[in-house]
Amino acid sequence: MRPIYETEEDLEKEERLALAFAQKYGAEAHKLPALYPLDYSYTKDGSVVAFIEIKIRTNSFAAYPTYMISLSKITSARNIHITTGLPVLLAVKWGCGTVGFIDVNAPFENLTMGGRTDRNDEADIEPVVHWNMEAFTIVHQA
Repeated sequence: MRPIYETEEDLEKEERLALAFAQKYGAEAHKLPALYPLDYSYTKDGSVVAFIEIKIRTNSFAAYPTYMISLSKITSARNIHITTGLPVLLAVKWGCGTVGFIDVNAPFENLTMGGRTDRNDEADIEPVVHWNMEAFTIVHQA
């Protein structure tokens, strides 16, 4: 089984962003179980209305021309959309404070092999989706 690298601090940062989105859009955020393909669901009047994957990055928004994420993560997210018909978003807070989101069904720019190399975990290298940074809807500009 793969190690889980997520820390309590990571989860707290994700929760803060998830709650900010919930407040902005008048919904209630619900943390999904560990190892679930997405981080949160949102409800209104008891009904699930959307799902969201939260990412907290240390690099600035302008550091790279594209945003990279696991194809496996996006495939799971798109399957949840297909199954439920509900919106599925990827929300990102960058180290500079900029916050943005993108619909996981948005066309991506490129598909490459990539991933993290700082943990010496060969399982971190996999097919990854790249979205141009301009594809993100910015909700807070730092």
